[in-house]
Amino acid sequence: MSNKVAVVGISNMKCERKRPDVTYWQMLYDAAKEAVEDAGVDPKEIPICLYGCASEIMMRRFIVAPSISEVLGWSGRTLTVSCNAGGSTGATIRDAYHYIASGQADLILVIGGEKISDADVPGHPGFHNIVVYGNDNVFEMPFGTAIAQFGMLCQAYMHTYGITEEQAAKVAVKNYSNALLNPTSQVKKNYTVEDVLNSRVIAYPIKALDCSVTTEVNVAAVFASERVAKKLKKQPIWVEGVGYANDSDKLGYREVMNPGTKMCQPQCLRKAGQMAYEMAGITSPRKEIDIAEIQDGYSWLELMTYEALDFCGEGEGGKMIDERVSYRDGELPVNSSGGCIAHAHAGGAAGLMSLVEVVRQMRGECGTYQVTPVPKVGLAESMGGSAMSLAAVQILRA
Repeated sequence: MSNKVAVVGISNMKCERKRPDVTYWQMLYDAAKEAVEDAGVDPKEIPICLYGCASEIMMRRFIVAPSISEVLGWSGRTLTVSCNAGGSTGATIRDAYHYIASGQADLILVIGGEKISDADVPGHPGFHNIVVYGNDNVFEMPFGTAIAQFGMLCQAYMHTYGITEEQAAKVAVKNYSNALLNPTSQVKKNYTVEDVLNSRVIAYPIKALDCSVTTEVNVAAVFASERVAKKLKKQPIWVEGVGYANDSDKLGYREVMNPGTKMCQPQCLRKAGQMAYEMAGITSPRKEIDIAEIQDGYSWLELMTYEALDFCGEGEGGKMIDERVSYRDGELPVNSSGGCIAHAHAGGAAGLMSLVEVVRQMRGECGTYQVTPVPKVGLAESMGGSAMSLAAVQILRA
């Protein structure tokens, strides 16, 4: 029988577009320190650290693990780095779970994030580097950047199911509104559906206010075995299911690799969700899950994710937002923090950010944006790569 796994410590860092006041290494150290102190454990008792970042390109160097070890004083202990776009910390969470469940460790520290502005060059923000160099440069990039690929994905979704631009705009408005109540969110503006629809077109149908905001932040969490978790003061939040899956980064290949499926229904996300649900014994997600934080890199993706995670039927994502099911006071609140659109798009740390937000809600620590009643079962999701080519899902229970 595998060991139970809990989240016992989290960091809480304010999200900002640029942090000129600190170095990347200071951000990393501060996040780790906050999570370890929140857990109430001695950092010397943690044998393994797992770090996730979207791409080493954004740090303007490769082989960063030795420097991270130096900053954390991680001498003679295990430290590994995962670089896999928005799925990076989704992978490290999965690995942390299996390390503890298998009995190889009782405590794991997971950290993730970037300081994107370190990679800025004249005319190109640092995020542009991963968008260009992280995608296929033979078949895909000559026809447009990664956002153009997401635009094509969204067009297919619109035309297949009749999803409207207004329905996507409602997602953005919901998340901007939620972020107003969140003291750590990056965007503090109230927008209307008309504002979103009238904002500049980036890659049709995606408009400027449909897009998430790039963020400089590091986030951390401490995972523990049941034996250790029950000795600590903070309420343990149990990780009951983890899923992770990949797909082709080329949109044109997906229906070939997944016969009988539609391009606008990302199979990696559906598979990751199914893995996590099976582990956690979830059979009716919409009824059994109390809160979800998911990757809304663009407002359209939140609607697709409702469907891929079985919060609603195929093609019913628009109906779900119309009926306000996913609002903070709805049947299944989604992105009560403001999501990637308004709270923070933390790059490779997106998965860990989602998990930390769910943990905070399940502890009842969210103050002005606390969902009531306090959630008992939560879902954290992240995705990355070209037009959703990899995804991670975790199920948590108080």
